Amino acid sequence: MKILFVASEAAPYVKTGGLGDVIGALPRALAKRGHDLLVVVPRYGAIDGQQFGLRDTGRRVEVQFPNLNAGAHIHVHAPAERLRYLFLQNPWYDRRELYGEGGKDYRDNHKRFALLSAGALEAARQWNFIPDAIHAHDWQAALVPLIVKRGWAGRPSPIRARTVFTIHNVAYQGVFPREAMGELDLPGDLFNSDALEFYGKVNLIKAGLVFADKLATVSPTYAREIVESSETGAGLEGLLRHRKADLTGIMNGVDYDRWSPERDAFIPHRYSAEDLSGKAECKAELQQELGLDPQPGTMLCAAIGRLAHQKGYDMLAQAVPGMMSRGAQLALLGTGDAPLEEVFAAHAVALRALRPEPALLAALWDAPAGPRGGRPGGQHQRGPARMGVPLRAGDAGGPPGGAGSRAGALAGQGGVALGPAARHGPRPLLGPRRRPVRGPLPRLIRGLHCAARGATLLLRLRSILNFIPRPA
Repeated sequence: MKILFVASEAAPYVKTGGLGDVIGALPRALAKRGHDLLVVVPRYGAIDGQQFGLRDTGRRVEVQFPNLNAGAHIHVHAPAERLRYLFLQNPWYDRRELYGEGGKDYRDNHKRFALLSAGALEAARQWNFIPDAIHAHDWQAALVPLIVKRGWAGRPSPIRARTVFTIHNVAYQGVFPREAMGELDLPGDLFNSDALEFYGKVNLIKAGLVFADKLATVSPTYAREIVESSETGAGLEGLLRHRKADLTGIMNGVDYDRWSPERDAFIPHRYSAEDLSGKAECKAELQQELGLDPQPGTMLCAAIGRLAHQKGYDMLAQAVPGMMSRGAQLALLGTGDAPLEEVFAAHAVALRALRPEPALLAALWDAPAGPRGGRPGGQHQRGPARMGVPLRAGDAGGPPGGAGSRAGALAGQGGVALGPAARHGPRPLLGPRRRPVRGPLPRLIRGLHCAARGATLLLRLRSILNFIPRPA
């Protein structure tokens, strides 16, 4: 098959979380199975074209907005056989961040990602890539199924194919003032509750939910939750219930070539499920770098993610004083809501800007400290687990046997996992085929891991945590 992917980020070029990891790993996996893949993403200013060997194709797409003609130069990178990434370069993407700054989204995001959606289809046509299926991801690419069905600016879609729309997190919907309908030259008849209207505003994710032939999301459990729960469905559960027959939950995967403590090039010491001594050495180096107590029995907890109430970081912020009173070391990597950043920064004895690989940081901590919140579970629970970080049973969005389940979830994968009863002091970890793991065994907490985000806040606290009691 020929498959066109359209998304707002892709690892390793640029990412803010799990979406970028999926768009970096899934097309590669499909290409290995013999499919032809074309992936279209924006060429943000943060992408180092020289580092990745991006090449200017000399081609350009033009997307017509009312009173504005937005163009984008097409750059290309071919990381593997049968796989091409196209990057659309436009000044709209040449900003400090991908989606917004100072805790606020860019006000013209509807135009920026309409350019992505319409430009991706035109770029595929110019590339002479006529797909059998088009896979659009999240609200930033949700206009793709609409354009394929209804056209754009009075013109038919440059390519026609069956469409799949994947919801990575339904809480992020791309909601804009009603005026966005005219600014995007969208047909006025679509401004109704059965299409794009949402409490008097324009909701772009509904374009994907309404017009895509099939819908997908990141796990079977999350697919059920967004249909049944008004809280998880974020106001769209009625529409999702209407399309339930077309909605499929597919558990996110994790790239075991990247998340591999046996051969990861980023970690200072290699280790495995059979011998965790290298992990202890990795942890000791991080403690030394941060000026923390390097005693082997000291518990180092960590969380990676965007600091947002939707992800439950307000709960973690409330727990910080109690953690400190028990003596905790906490490393926190991420940016997000300014009030939450201020709360964590107020407890920090060291605040640094850096962009480490999430796999590297996972190799350095003992246990997850990220909250559950309402996020879908999946790949970023299994990724750190591959690096020897224990999982929590029943994480949001994770079905039985999936992310957040018991130790058996990683059997045969060389990872280390832990069952739910891990709050009464040391106990052995189990690797593949339940063989005992050698090496130092730190005390474990009942923690929750949040989705990875590659950017910039590192926090550490000066004490040590023995355990966090199970909530009543």
